[in-house]
Amino acid sequence: MKFILEKRTKLFYIVSTILLITVLVIFYANSQKEIASSKKLLHTQVVISKSNEVLLDVLNIETGFRGYLISGNKVFLEPYELSKTKVNANLDTLEVLIKDNPNQQINLTLLKKKVADRLRFTEKYLAAKTPDLLTNSEKIGIIEEGKIIADKIRAANRSVTNEEFRLLKARKIENENDYHSSELLFFLLLVFIVTIFILGYLIIKSQREKNKELESHTADQKAASHYALSLIEASLDPLVTISGNGKIMDMNEALVNITGVTREELVGSDFFDYFTDQQSAREVYQEVFEKGSVADFPLTIRHKHGKLTDVLFNGSVYRNDSGAILGVVIVARDIAEQKWALDLQLANKELAYQNEEKEKRANELGIANKELAFQNQEKENRANELGIANKE
Repeated sequence: MKFILEKRTKLFYIVSTILLITVLVIFYANSQKEIASSKKLLHTQVVISKSNEVLLDVLNIETGFRGYLISGNKVFLEPYELSKTKVNANLDTLEVLIKDNPNQQINLTLLKKKVADRLRFTEKYLAAKTPDLLTNSEKIGIIEEGKIIADKIRAANRSVTNEEFRLLKARKIENENDYHSSELLFFLLLVFIVTIFILGYLIIKSQREKNKELESHTADQKAASHYALSLIEASLDPLVTISGNGKIMDMNEALVNITGVTREELVGSDFFDYFTDQQSAREVYQEVFEKGSVADFPLTIRHKHGKLTDVLFNGSVYRNDSGAILGVVIVARDIAEQKWALDLQLANKELAYQNEEKEKRANELGIANKELAFQNQEKENRANELGIANKE
């Protein structure tokens, strides 16, 4: 019983540990997914920011060139020179950021082409003439042409940002879902841990109560077993349990005394070796298995020093909980005193019979003596009568 309780408790802890580890793994995986989603969200924002930087660089190129074209002052070319260097670096960075997105690579290729067109356009007019040599109508034409190229750059850049905004929206939804899932899993994890602790407490409490009951039951069983063993040992008749193959399994002290063999030597030895008629002992043993029990079968046990003891063999099978026969319990009742008492009773009966016969003979002799005395008296009377007759 205690083993079953320990086994069930161990199984509960194993299952609980497996479930807890499973929940923790799921929670960890979802947390990693949320982190990855946050990283993607941040990545999208970086791409949008870098795209805006490219657009700002293009605007600086356009406004710097336009200021120089209108005023002829080279101070306006400083933003142009600075942004010309930055725009290529930002485009290279943007290319690295979107390398895992084929659609964005197509959009970026178009954007880079338009930016390169704008730079070539600007370089062409910076190298051609100074602004002072251009007419107003020429300047307006150049500005309008540059504006057209800038609009194309804005459109190409808008394609990049629109794609990123689409990804940003999807990734925000994904991130929110992952966050809510993490919250739910965390809540479930807390509930699961609390439940495990409560169940563990209840199981431990229940197990302690059952252990107390088991200990009490075991103590009662030990007391009952000790009491039964005391009764068995107190028996003056030999009592022995025998296995299915005829080997002695246990015995009381009476068997030790009647055979003169120690307990250690008796255990495992052949039960039939201690009878004068081993074949009869074996046959009655088999009869116990066949009939279930045998009563008052006379046999003789031999002491190791030769003393013989007449006994009445009484045996019955004993079974386990499922009904299978485990062996035989045998009580060999010592009838030596009973036999002596029986012999004495027979002798007394014979003596009483002989005394009764003697008394009968004595009575018959008395009657015969009376008859003889009567006959003698008759003879004497006849003799007297004969004497009288002779005198006459």
